[in-house]
Amino acid sequence: YDDGREVESSAHRSGALIALIVFGWICGLIIAMNAAHEVGGLEALKLDAAHRATGHRSLPEFGVVVVAFIYDYIWMEERGVYYFDAFCQVCGDSVLERPGQDADIFADIHNISCG
Repeated sequence: YDDGREVESSAHRSGALIALIVFGWICGLIIAMNAAHEVGGLEALKLDAAHRATGHRSLPEFGVVVVAFIYDYIWMEERGVYYFDAFCQVCGDSVLERPGQDADIFADIHNISCG
Protein backbone atom coordinates (compact mmCIF):
# COMPACT_ATOMS: atom_id res chain seq x y z
CA TYR A 1 0.00 0.00 0.00
CA ASP A 2 2.30 2.72 -1.19
CA ASP A 3 -0.12 5.61 -0.86
CA GLY A 4 -2.89 4.37 1.41
CA ARG A 5 -5.64 4.37 -1.24
CA GLU A 6 -6.12 0.61 -1.15
CA VAL A 7 -6.04 0.65 2.65
CA GLU A 8 -8.56 3.49 2.73
CA SER A 9 -10.83 1.70 0.29
CA SER A 10 -10.79 -1.56 2.24
CA ALA A 11 -11.19 0.34 5.52
CA HIS A 12 -14.40 1.97 4.35
CA ARG A 13 -15.79 -1.39 3.26
CA SER A 14 -15.04 -2.90 6.67
CA GLY A 15 -16.43 0.05 8.63
CA ALA A 16 -13.09 1.17 10.07
CA LEU A 17 -10.90 4.15 9.37
CA ILE A 18 -7.18 3.59 9.09
CA ALA A 19 -5.44 6.76 10.28
CA LEU A 20 -2.73 8.00 7.96
CA ILE A 21 -0.34 10.11 10.00
CA VAL A 22 3.11 11.59 9.58
CA PHE A 23 3.63 12.51 5.95
CA GLY A 24 1.32 9.82 4.61
CA TRP A 25 2.83 6.77 6.30
CA ILE A 26 0.49 4.30 7.92
CA CYS A 27 0.82 4.46 11.70
CA GLY A 28 -1.32 1.44 12.50
CA LEU A 29 -4.07 3.17 14.46
CA ILE A 30 -7.48 1.75 13.70
CA ILE A 31 -10.44 3.95 14.56
CA ALA A 32 -14.01 2.78 14.18
CA MET A 33 -16.19 5.02 12.04
CA ASN A 34 -18.30 7.39 14.19
CA ALA A 35 -16.42 6.30 17.32
CA ALA A 36 -16.51 8.60 20.33
CA HIS A 37 -13.33 10.63 20.70
CA GLU A 38 -10.95 9.12 23.24
CA VAL A 39 -9.49 12.57 23.96
CA GLY A 40 -11.82 15.55 24.33
CA GLY A 41 -11.85 19.22 25.22
CA LEU A 42 -9.42 20.36 22.55
CA GLU A 43 -11.81 21.82 19.99
CA ALA A 44 -9.70 24.96 19.39
CA LEU A 45 -6.85 22.81 18.03
CA LYS A 46 -8.85 21.46 15.05
CA LEU A 47 -7.83 17.85 15.67
CA ASP A 48 -9.11 14.98 13.58
CA ALA A 49 -10.23 11.57 14.82
CA ALA A 50 -6.73 10.12 14.55
CA HIS A 51 -5.27 12.86 16.77
CA ARG A 52 -7.98 12.19 19.37
CA ALA A 53 -7.30 8.44 19.45
CA THR A 54 -4.97 7.00 22.05
CA GLY A 55 -2.20 4.54 21.31
CA HIS A 56 0.17 6.65 19.20
CA ARG A 57 3.69 5.24 19.00
CA SER A 58 6.97 7.13 19.11
CA LEU A 59 8.56 7.84 15.75
CA PRO A 60 10.44 6.89 13.73
CA GLU A 61 10.74 3.41 15.26
CA PHE A 62 7.07 3.00 16.35
CA GLY A 63 8.36 2.26 19.86
CA VAL A 64 6.62 3.15 23.11
CA VAL A 65 3.11 4.58 23.32
CA VAL A 66 3.15 8.38 23.60
CA VAL A 67 0.58 10.89 24.83
CA ALA A 68 2.20 14.03 23.38
CA PHE A 69 3.22 14.43 19.76
CA ILE A 70 3.52 16.80 16.81
CA TYR A 71 0.25 16.84 14.89
CA ASP A 72 0.65 19.55 12.26
CA TYR A 73 3.18 21.78 10.54
CA ILE A 74 3.38 24.94 8.46
CA TRP A 75 6.03 26.27 6.09
CA MET A 76 7.28 29.66 7.31
CA GLU A 77 8.28 31.24 4.00
CA GLU A 78 9.92 34.33 5.51
CA ARG A 79 12.16 32.12 7.71
CA GLY A 80 12.70 29.26 5.27
CA VAL A 81 11.78 26.58 7.84
CA TYR A 82 8.87 24.45 8.97
CA TYR A 83 7.16 25.22 12.28
CA PHE A 84 5.21 22.57 14.15
CA ASP A 85 2.13 22.20 16.38
CA ALA A 86 2.20 19.69 19.24
CA PHE A 87 -0.19 18.76 22.05
CA CYS A 88 -0.56 16.47 25.02
CA GLN A 89 -3.58 14.18 25.13
CA VAL A 90 -3.46 13.90 28.93
CA CYS A 91 -3.21 17.47 30.23
CA GLY A 92 -4.41 19.28 27.09
CA ASP A 93 -1.43 21.62 26.91
CA SER A 94 -0.27 22.57 23.42
CA VAL A 95 2.20 24.67 21.45
CA LEU A 96 1.56 26.19 18.03
CA GLU A 97 3.98 27.15 15.28
CA ARG A 98 7.22 26.30 17.06
CA PRO A 99 10.59 25.31 15.58
CA GLY A 100 11.04 21.54 15.34
CA GLN A 101 13.40 21.26 18.30
CA ASP A 102 11.01 23.25 20.53
CA ALA A 103 8.04 21.08 19.52
CA ASP A 104 10.10 17.92 20.12
CA ILE A 105 11.14 19.15 23.59
CA PHE A 106 7.50 19.94 24.43
CA ALA A 107 6.47 16.40 23.43
CA ASP A 108 9.40 14.79 25.26
CA ILE A 109 8.63 16.66 28.50
CA HIS A 110 4.92 15.76 28.37
CA ASN A 111 5.61 12.13 27.52
CA ILE A 112 7.69 11.94 30.69
CA SER A 113 5.47 13.99 33.00
CA CYS A 114 2.04 12.94 31.67
CA GLY A 115 2.74 9.59 30.01
